[in-house]
Amino acid sequence: RTRYVRNRGQRIFEPTWRFDGNDVNGLNQETETRAWFNECEQGSRPFVFFESPSVATPTAHVCYVDPPEMNMPILGPFEREISMRFVESAPYVQSEL
Repeated sequence: RTRYVRNRGQRIFEPTWRFDGNDVNGLNQETETRAWFNECEQGSRPFVFFESPSVATPTAHVCYVDPPEMNMPILGPFEREISMRFVESAPYVQSEL
C-alpha cells in the first residue's frame, strides 16, 4: 500500500494580545478586533495571519480559528486580553520554502 502526502508542515499559532483602548493610529483595538472576528464569520472563514508583521518581509499564513470562539476578559477599566488558536490551512507555507 502506498501513501501519498499532499501537504505537510502545518503550523499552529497561539498568540495572546493585551490592549487598553486606542492604538497609535487612534483605532479602538477592542472594536477593531470584534469587527475582524465578525468579518471572518466568528473565525470559521480563513484569514491571512502575519506572525511578525514588523519584519521587512513578513510571512503570510492562511489560517482559521480553532475553536471558532473569542474570549476577551476584562483585566482593568480599559484593559483587555485575548488569546486564540490559529490553524494554518493548506497549502502550508513551510512546505513551499
